[in-house]
Amino acid sequence: MTGQLIENLLEQLKDKDKQLAGLRERVQGLQTDSSNTDTALATLEEALSEKERVIENLREQREREDRVRLEELEQMRKENQELKDKLSALQPQKLSQSPAPNPSPTQNQRPDGEMPAKVDGLPAVSPTTQNTEEAVRKCPDITDRLRLLEQEVARYREESGKSQAEVERLMAALRDAEMDKSCKEKKIADFESSATCVYPRLPDLQADLEAITELFTLQSH
Repeated sequence: MTGQLIENLLEQLKDKDKQLAGLRERVQGLQTDSSNTDTALATLEEALSEKERVIENLREQREREDRVRLEELEQMRKENQELKDKLSALQPQKLSQSPAPNPSPTQNQRPDGEMPAKVDGLPAVSPTTQNTEEAVRKCPDITDRLRLLEQEVARYREESGKSQAEVERLMAALRDAEMDKSCKEKKIADFESSATCVYPRLPDLQADLEAITELFTLQSH
């Protein structure tokens, strides 16, 4: 009877030792995972900080360049409008200055209707015609420059949007890592609590085992 009791106590001690060993192993594994998670969190935070610095620099650069380009755009629109206004004003003036058609060529007019290069020492092409041609020549050039500047502004805005999306992705990954770390810390606390419940019973089991062993020894003598 006493031998059976001792064997039962020994089995209980072995079971508790196995439980403690399993708990220690799982706690160590979770602590390793938690350490790895801390490292990953630090890496993510560093990457996020770097991205935020890059975005801030890009934002400042874009704002500066946007201000310059918007000023250029505004100036070009103003010049373009002025040229269009001049062109609109010069067209009726040019028509009003055109000579009435004459069926018979005059002394100073060629048979094909063209004016000579000079009449009485004056140039055949009037300043009005020159201004009109200059306005027509400048308008397409300014329009092209406006279009290029608008495309460049759109490109900078697209790059800024991509950088912002990358920051949001990193922040989401950081939140996931923090949640994972919190879950692992909770598991570690639960295992430590279980181990705390097992530890106090070990001395009692060992004391019972020693008392029974001593009693068994006395009875044997």
